[in-house]
Amino acid sequence: MRYWIVSHDREALDGMRLAGIRGTLAEDAKAAEAAIAAACADESVAVLLVTKTVERWLPATVARLKLQGRRPLLTVIPDPRGQGLGSDEITDLIRDAIGVKI
Repeated sequence: MRYWIVSHDREALDGMRLAGIRGTLAEDAKAAEAAIAAACADESVAVLLVTKTVERWLPATVARLKLQGRRPLLTVIPDPRGQGLGSDEITDLIRDAIGVKI
């Protein structure tokens, strides 16, 4: 079982590769859809990570995969440099990380 990432950003892929996570660069919604389908068809992928931009490109696909309750588990991660995070989401991340409400 392994992780896989689908991202529009080369930096995100490079960073994840340092952690041993391979992935696919998707430059548009069509490429992202194909990459997600390929990851879902791969029996060895247990956790599928997608960046916030990919979620914005394919909201219906991401919602469907999150709710289906089957492999792979889909998780949305922030874009590099925090793009796509609102102030409430950043506050939630800080509270979860350090246990203090700011």
